[in-house]
Amino acid sequence: MTGKTFNHYQVTGLLGKGGMGEVYQAKDQKLGRDVAIKVLPEEFARDVDRVARFQREAKMLASLNHPNIAAIHGMEESDGAHFLVLELVEGDTLSDQLKRGSIPVEEALKLALQIAEALEAAHEKGVIHRDLKPANIKVTPDGKVKVLDFGLAKAFTGDQADVNPADSPTITAAATQRGVILGTAAYMSPEQARGESVDKKADIWAFGVVLFEMLTGRQVFTGKTVSDTLASVLAREPEWNGLPPNLHPRIKFLLERCLEKETNNRYHDIADVRVEVQKVLDDPSGVFAQPFAGVKPIKGVRLGVPWIAAIFILGLIIAGIAVWHLKPSEPSMIAHVKMSLQPADQIGSSEVLASGRPTRTALTFSPDGYHIVFCGESGDPPISQLYLRALDSENAEPLVGTEGAIGPFFSPDGKWIGFWADGELKKLPITGGPASTICNEAEAPFGASWGSNNRIVFGRMDGGLLEVPASGGEPKALTLVDSAQGEWSHRLPRILPDGKAVLFTIARRQFPNWDESDIAVQSLESGQRKLLIRGGADGRYIQSGHLVFARKGALMAAPFDPGRLEMTGDAIAIIDDVMQAVNTTGPSSETGATQFTISNAGSLAYLSGGMVPDVKGSIVFMDRHGTIKPVADRPGIHFIPRFSPDGNRLAFFTFSRGEHSVWIYDLDREAPVRMTKSYGAFPLWTPDGSRLVFENHNLFWQPIDLSTPPEQLTDSEFRQFPVSWMPDGKTLVFVQTEASGSHDIWELSLNGDRRPRPLVQTQANEWDANLSPDGHWLAYSSDESGQEEVYVMPYPGSGGKTQISVDGGAEPAWARSGKELFYINRSNEAGTAEIRIVDITFGPPFKASKPRALFKTAIPDNAVSRAYDVTPDGQLFVACLDERVPPPDMSEIHVIFNWFEELKERVPVE
Repeated sequence: MTGKTFNHYQVTGLLGKGGMGEVYQAKDQKLGRDVAIKVLPEEFARDVDRVARFQREAKMLASLNHPNIAAIHGMEESDGAHFLVLELVEGDTLSDQLKRGSIPVEEALKLALQIAEALEAAHEKGVIHRDLKPANIKVTPDGKVKVLDFGLAKAFTGDQADVNPADSPTITAAATQRGVILGTAAYMSPEQARGESVDKKADIWAFGVVLFEMLTGRQVFTGKTVSDTLASVLAREPEWNGLPPNLHPRIKFLLERCLEKETNNRYHDIADVRVEVQKVLDDPSGVFAQPFAGVKPIKGVRLGVPWIAAIFILGLIIAGIAVWHLKPSEPSMIAHVKMSLQPADQIGSSEVLASGRPTRTALTFSPDGYHIVFCGESGDPPISQLYLRALDSENAEPLVGTEGAIGPFFSPDGKWIGFWADGELKKLPITGGPASTICNEAEAPFGASWGSNNRIVFGRMDGGLLEVPASGGEPKALTLVDSAQGEWSHRLPRILPDGKAVLFTIARRQFPNWDESDIAVQSLESGQRKLLIRGGADGRYIQSGHLVFARKGALMAAPFDPGRLEMTGDAIAIIDDVMQAVNTTGPSSETGATQFTISNAGSLAYLSGGMVPDVKGSIVFMDRHGTIKPVADRPGIHFIPRFSPDGNRLAFFTFSRGEHSVWIYDLDREAPVRMTKSYGAFPLWTPDGSRLVFENHNLFWQPIDLSTPPEQLTDSEFRQFPVSWMPDGKTLVFVQTEASGSHDIWELSLNGDRRPRPLVQTQANEWDANLSPDGHWLAYSSDESGQEEVYVMPYPGSGGKTQISVDGGAEPAWARSGKELFYINRSNEAGTAEIRIVDITFGPPFKASKPRALFKTAIPDNAVSRAYDVTPDGQLFVACLDERVPPPDMSEIHVIFNWFEELKERVPVE
């Protein structure tokens, strides 16, 4: 830009860049003076309303005339570019000076006095700076202060309308609006951080922050991110002990008044601040407190001005508190922030929430809302531990004695933290100290609540709620599951504040999704139970008069009467992305607790992400070289793909959110059709392709056109899995789980009485059975040798067997020609499988060639039936591959201060 001319201003160099444009030094060729010109961003010119507003504000700002305010000479336009013509001020910014350290007290006060005078002159004209910070304050070589960019933040953005609490913007949103520079978060007043309209008291706050930084050489409010910094502004107090020792008491008191978070308690006028600074500078004793010369020490106690000032200030504080409590209350302001769960000195470390997708309660607020305890992990291998973070601190401190802990919860007085570790329910003082055991009968814990009666109620994976004294003892049954009503367990208890009833979640299966969970309340006095909510979990009553609960990763709220134990209104979704982990690695999957916590003080903290799976599945083709071609990428985890006899369709089953379903996928039309509506797994085509057999504990089959409902083929107490057919479709081969837990191979004739009989039954496990295309040979897996191997035997069982694999193998599959047999070897590195092939000669005698490897793959293991299939021509393999979904970022939590105010707006309580 050097040499470029804007009207009659020729650019001579770059001075700086900022959120509101670039600043250049230029020569005013008409008047022969050096000026600064601020060229506004290009997109600015496209907003006619903004240009008009800025021109009005610039005219008003140009009327400011004070020796400590850098003048605005005007606003002009050149070739579509809008720019301001500003007074060029020589010297360093205050920010440049502070990089060298703190400023001597007297010098700092002299600079502060000039800043106060500049603000006073502007405020008298109705102009608020809105972005006062060291970078906007220049100090000339002769020590004169020039405050830059007066009022430009307002000119650039315009006033914000008053904020309705129900629609209050997050701090992140407010901080990214034009004119609010991200780097200035440390100097924003609390009301600015909340996105509210501001008045001159915001400048008084910023003045206090700047003065504090001049005296200490450190920023008052800091954080790793903008959100953390703004959270510090909202929740943290300055480190007063960082001020110079023996600082004049008037200055300490002045800073306290400037940095009052509640605007009504702050100085109302910068003129009052100026007077206080001037009085300190005029004090003959200097800017430091001095002891009285005529007072002698008494018993080693020295009396001086600090003691007198402290007594005086204490009196003022007590009087102020008394007056404050007599004033009518004003509505609290709402603030949305993000806070880090990582210690400030370990950014980028593994210090994050324990378990990538926690299934138990992983974070909890102290009742007063001042501390958050969360379950974190660090190290290699990772070790879980509880961490404590105060909201006004940047550090999360590990709690010694909580190694291996899960499920933290607070006592009602906030003095104790309960948790599970080593199969025991324990507690730990928040102030530190050894953990003590409450009870050792806490297997498979699932939520706990510490009541006002000093008793703890906790849930488990199975059975009803238990209750135990917080001082320790034997747990006693509190609720009983009603199996006749389909109840499996009672989980996630929450004792109501009066201690007279407990809310809890009813799980309808051992591994439920929350569509199959309900919320109930039970009186602790009468034992009477009420069902409150169907299709929800993790219900909690809060002092705003609401019942808050989770449903499919959303946070819901409804009015609730704790006296009658009744809902008094409809539930409304409040937040739609609260984390709810979903472990989907297999049939033993479950949906975990929702990760949110609410303090009695009215703050909400939560992890975002909604329903979070740990893996996702895709169906793929692989050629004989292992080249992968995707077939279908669908939600959920897929298992046991099977080609139809004509090779045009695939059958498979899925596991998604606690439900197994059988599907058919038309490869030509790329169209999936759901076969089973309730439960079905391990599909197998009949030889003519007209039906599918599937498992629902026993064996069922159904026409693929769904013309008739499923028909049950077997009735057994043991679980059964279909694996192969005789070519004529008259005999079905299946694997059965025996009473001992082992697996054997059975067959079922579809003619006659349909009575199953064992086909291969030994002390070992046999599974993965597959009949040859001609129906004369049975390939299967067995661990009779001590490891999995593939064998082939004549069918229906006369003659000996031949071992096909040589160093481990399972999941055999015949090529349609019958001349090749494939199997999987999993003896290589963990997580991989190798497809191997053997050439078969039926003879006589039966012969099998030496196995040779085709390719390596990541096909997941399956206990009873092969996890892949082969096309009729034997050239392609189909498999369901699992892709582990990376854990969401859990190094930050969302915190909403004064959330009850927002909740009352959204969900009114009568």
